[in-house]
Amino acid sequence: MSRNDQIDNRISLENHNVILAFGSLISPYQFKCAELKFLFIKNYWSLWSIFFAKHNSFVSINMENSRFKLKRDHIDSRRGVIIDVKPHFNIIIVHICLQGNLDEYTLQNQEHGMFFFLFLLLNRFFYTREKHVFSCFLPFTYQHIHLLTFFNFQSFFLFKGYASRRFYLQNAHGEQCQPCFSAMHLSIQNAQNNPYFINESLCYLTEFFKHHSIPIHFGSINFSYQDFIYRNNFSIPQGTFIYQYAWQMLNSVGCRMYDQMVNNCSLNNYLLRLSNPNNDDLFYYIMERLRRLALSSESYFVNILNELPAIINHYQEFYLNSVFHRMDMDWPNYVRIPWFCFTPTRIIIKPFKFMRSNRVFRHMSNVSQSMAFVEFRDDTKSAFLSKELVPFLKHYLENGFQFGGRHYIYLHHAQSQIRNKQFYFYCKREGGMTRKELEDWMGDFDEEKLPAKNTARRTQPFSSTETTIEVKLHKKC
Repeated sequence: MSRNDQIDNRISLENHNVILAFGSLISPYQFKCAELKFLFIKNYWSLWSIFFAKHNSFVSINMENSRFKLKRDHIDSRRGVIIDVKPHFNIIIVHICLQGNLDEYTLQNQEHGMFFFLFLLLNRFFYTREKHVFSCFLPFTYQHIHLLTFFNFQSFFLFKGYASRRFYLQNAHGEQCQPCFSAMHLSIQNAQNNPYFINESLCYLTEFFKHHSIPIHFGSINFSYQDFIYRNNFSIPQGTFIYQYAWQMLNSVGCRMYDQMVNNCSLNNYLLRLSNPNNDDLFYYIMERLRRLALSSESYFVNILNELPAIINHYQEFYLNSVFHRMDMDWPNYVRIPWFCFTPTRIIIKPFKFMRSNRVFRHMSNVSQSMAFVEFRDDTKSAFLSKELVPFLKHYLENGFQFGGRHYIYLHHAQSQIRNKQFYFYCKREGGMTRKELEDWMGDFDEEKLPAKNTARRTQPFSSTETTIEVKLHKKC
């Protein structure tokens, strides 16, 4: 069985039991859901469906009030998917390794939308009971006829409103960003013991993965519905900024790291003992090395507790006495500043950004504390942000964000960064001056009325430069 790649296909799950969960593979044989709110269970009568877009561009899991869209870029192409087929029970179980959270859409209520639809229905259509299709009094295009032909009872409820892309904004309406999911679990069981629909779903999913060259593995993964990764309410100890930054940097790899850092009591106590303000450099070094291991192909299921002694010994015996340490402490014309990546569902903390200095950085005495490098990405890691994500970008540019006791606000960007959605953010408390005072120091740009030219002038102080000679402002002839 194969699908026609030129048309959309929808499989109704009306008579199926379905479980959708987001979490992590914490071992090669076990999956854990992140939290109860990320576990979606469909009962027999719920209206769910799986939508396969033409040209295999995406797969959409449609629920009653929301839907999740899975694209090729969401999938970790190195680890792929694990499929388990249980023909005796008419069940297929699919675990998909993720490198980004799925696009989430929610159904928004649209005022008078239902009444408008009923009015349109009564005036332009009549129902043909024999064929279960809608026919038209007035001429329609092929796309309209195709839509009405596949119209069903489930689609009727979609006219209650419109689906909008959901994004989670820090400090807005009490919402918190989601965890970084490492895998998703999807199980489908036919309640009427009809293998046709199960085989159809399996064939379409397999075709989607093969089309995008996603590795497919077959095996059995255990899933306990009662055991959640975020079952323990844990807050990061109020340590230094570097301590909180390093902790979140490793946690950003995925909730599989959080499961070890919080739910493993021995490791938790070990990390808390390292939270000494005098050991910030050591703690950052440890977390950065563990992050490298967790992101490598060979150490996906790295055991943090087993790796810690070797990393600490390497830091003390080799790194502190090496040329790398001396270069890190004093690298002329280069700086290191915090690096944040915001997506519609999460905040990713990356290792400090190592970059060339500029005139603004040299003006600040503590640039590593007062400046931050911020980039905005879709959950597929794409720098292209669709129109529906404009409020997401606008929120952070207008309000800034909080991290580690610091409030960062938008300052500006270099000329080459605007295309990649990359910006400089500034912390007034650490910088010792307001944003207006800093902008006044950079120059007077009020005479440039053209927005493009004004922006070009403002970006010049952020161009990568090296200090040469100083010219006094008022030189006497």
